[in-house]
Amino acid sequence: MNTHSEFLEADCIALVSYVPDPLGPALDQLRQHLTPNGNARAHITLLPPRPLLVPVDLASQVILETLQCAAPFEVEISGVRCFPGTNVLYLGIGEGTSCLHDLHDSLNSGALAHTELFDYLPHLTLSAPLSPHHVDGARQLIEDAWQGVIPPPRFRLDEAALLWRNPGTEPGHWERLWTQRLGTAAAVALAAPFS
Repeated sequence: MNTHSEFLEADCIALVSYVPDPLGPALDQLRQHLTPNGNARAHITLLPPRPLLVPVDLASQVILETLQCAAPFEVEISGVRCFPGTNVLYLGIGEGTSCLHDLHDSLNSGALAHTELFDYLPHLTLSAPLSPHHVDGARQLIEDAWQGVIPPPRFRLDEAALLWRNPGTEPGHWERLWTQRLGTAAAVALAAPFS
């Protein structure tokens, strides 16, 4: 099982798909209601953060090969939800859930296999953990704001970004190594720090 120290003492990677325009910026604005100082773009996590058991260039190659075999698919964002226990608000995923599970399962194997702290649930995070007495008010605020989102709540998930955090950096600081389209051969080169 993941521990906080495990992530502080090891190289870590995560794979995400950023929500494209015009929905992405609308969701970023929605998230600002709960985390005004947050700077992470709206995204869906494809492979949750995990310590690396192999060199990052090898992990990268495995991920690129998996993405090359994955076809783009439609994702529909559904209503506001709350994770019990952590009180983190998120937007659920309707259409596209099974494709996200399949992609996660393909990635979470072999050299990248890792026991997740929580079962994988495709979603779009809206907030950090909230105190129990703030959850209902925050949820109502977001539900009201969600009704005002103009772009259709769906997009084509057709690319993924590999994020990396090396030991000793702040827990929230991730470096994007590359972005790759699903279903295409890799046309990216890894940066020099991994040699």
